Amino acid sequence: MSNEVASSEEEPNIGHLLDGEHHLNTNISCYLSAFDSRLNGKLTTTNYRFYFKSEPLTVDVPLGFILKIDKLYATNYGNSAELIGFTVICKNGRYYQFTRFEDETNFEHVHDQLAKYTFYLSSNLDCFAFFHNPRLSDQTGWFVYNPEKEYTRMGIGDRWRLTDVNQNFELCDTYPRKLCVPSFVTDDELKLVAQFRSKNRLPVLSWTSADKNYVPILRSSQPLCGMSGKRSIYDEDYLKKIAQMISTPKGYICDARPFINALANCTNGGGYENEKYYDSFKIEFLRIENIHTMRDCLGVASFNLDSKWLEHLRLILDGCVKICDRINTGHTVLVHCSDGWDRTPQLTSLSMILMDEYYRTLRGFQVLIEKEWLSFGHKFSTRVGHGCSKYFDQDRSPIFVQFIDCVWQIMSQNKVFFEFNEKLLHDILQSLYSNQYGTFLLDSECEREKNELKTKTVSLWSYVNSNKEKYTNENYMVYDEDLKIETDKLKLWESYYFKEIDPKLLGDETNRQELDGVNILKSNQSSFNNLFASGLQLLNKMLDKS
Repeated sequence: MSNEVASSEEEPNIGHLLDGEHHLNTNISCYLSAFDSRLNGKLTTTNYRFYFKSEPLTVDVPLGFILKIDKLYATNYGNSAELIGFTVICKNGRYYQFTRFEDETNFEHVHDQLAKYTFYLSSNLDCFAFFHNPRLSDQTGWFVYNPEKEYTRMGIGDRWRLTDVNQNFELCDTYPRKLCVPSFVTDDELKLVAQFRSKNRLPVLSWTSADKNYVPILRSSQPLCGMSGKRSIYDEDYLKKIAQMISTPKGYICDARPFINALANCTNGGGYENEKYYDSFKIEFLRIENIHTMRDCLGVASFNLDSKWLEHLRLILDGCVKICDRINTGHTVLVHCSDGWDRTPQLTSLSMILMDEYYRTLRGFQVLIEKEWLSFGHKFSTRVGHGCSKYFDQDRSPIFVQFIDCVWQIMSQNKVFFEFNEKLLHDILQSLYSNQYGTFLLDSECEREKNELKTKTVSLWSYVNSNKEKYTNENYMVYDEDLKIETDKLKLWESYYFKEIDPKLLGDETNRQELDGVNILKSNQSSFNNLFASGLQLLNKMLDKS
């Protein structure tokens, strides 16, 4: 395959390339089918994005957002297929169809180059983050989270200790090197406890605070009970002793799953704790559905954002409110789902945001994501599908998007109590998909270290901390009490889910008021499809006038 850049005689229509970005094809004349219209414009592709410019529309999409690319063929009278274009389906549900001009002969090359750099794993290429090295005033992004410093800030005292039992990731390759565990337990005992937990993800300290009398939140994966109801005296004794560290007689195990799902996991060797044997705890099932339900709700392929999405957000936030209530009444809380890397960090990190004002600061929010999501092994690359052409992969799911949406829901009801603004949430999700920075690449701390991401890529936090003024809430007020969230008043995050709609197409203020006034925009029960269709109808009207 040729590596030469195909172009017209015109200057490329991307005004500014990022550091490490280079052109693949420039100013290819083609049509873009969008909004029931066919727009005439120029397509440029780079190793980072595809960019289409027309009047009145501009499309600028990082390759990391692409889910699938399909060729379009026309059949001639002689039954020979002729390539006339290709469609690009994105992970956020956007759909673009490009068709060539009749005299354009280079379109297959454009498609091949686009696919090559989008699905870099299949092409044995490194992703863009390995070539992107911008000059930033802050170079400390990879070091914003220091386990010793963070657990000391919490005030773990002499009840807890940081252990090196997982120093070489031999105990659990999806956990961080440093684990915070009770001081009474030895490293050899931790190994025995880990054997009874899925993927060896044993219960460890996630958070505690002097303001809450040092009542802890723990996190883990499910126990390996299986159909026969296996037990582990090491796991039972370990949790019992943790509960006894607090004077309140009972702790709570907040199992994120619906009970029927937890029961079904027994057939695969998993399961849930039996209160008969874990007599220092009560079990609560929070009824949060699994990754497959979330994928279908916020469809990776169809982006079917309907009322169920808000219902799932409500269940997550209701679970967080319940966890906070348990902590505030002095009960130790253990949070887990199945493997402990999807619903578990949603619940632990959102609960911490509600109870700990530090995580509502610009720095603290970075620490929270690094600790609860990245170091504890949320499978970012698997869930997002970085560089992978297997668009049908059942392990993809918008779990982290769901978490950020929940953060926005809390922010929208507590506007002045966050040091950072909504733009930070937008840019975090942009980075999640774009592959511009190394922060959200790969699936665990172990994998990131093996691939030397800290030395070969730039952290998103270096960019954020070099541009703090962009992300600072000017109305911020320090508030050291728990935040409240009314989960019956959740709403659609319009500024994120509709941000790609070019504002120029929305016309004058009268038209914008018309769009804002549509009842469907104000209803929590409205579906994304209907909502987006309403916007497209207005866009079509504007296109017809142009």
